[in-house]
Amino acid sequence: MLTTREIGPEGFGAKNRDWNAKELLVDWRSSWAEHVNRTLERCSVHERVDHRTLEAQREDALERASAAERNGDERVHVAEMARAV
Repeated sequence: MLTTREIGPEGFGAKNRDWNAKELLVDWRSSWAEHVNRTLERCSVHERVDHRTLEAQREDALERASAAERNGDERVHVAEMARAV
């Protein structure tokens, strides 16, 4: 937890709106996911977290399913389609 207000000799000042930038949030989420996934790997946990939106994850799963279907790998195709749902 932290403040988004500037702090000076007179105390708290105006809010710093730079902290509201979407790019900053995306960067923080990405870094957090990397940290969590490294820890999960060290603990031999097979699950992973993904910082992307569910829509982005769905699109990625659909692309992998289509590629697997084109390559004739029905097992991967079905698994990726299930993941997309």
